Amino acid sequence: MILIVDSGSTKSDWLAVDKHGNKLLEKIRTQGLNPAILSEKKLYKTINKSEELSSNNEKV
Repeated sequence: MILIVDSGSTKSDWLAVDKHGNKLLEKIRTQGLNPAILSEKKLYKTINKSEELSSNNEKV
């Protein structure tokens, strides 16, 4: 699984595809993830709040 994210300070849109480009998950939206502002710990915490992302993390 390849995870693609379009992120800014206010929101992040996630998409998961396989190696052939087939969509595996519907678009997922989380809080914004700006690494210039947030700590690594806060980034992980925000990602893990999303049930869809955390339940599929072994596939990435």
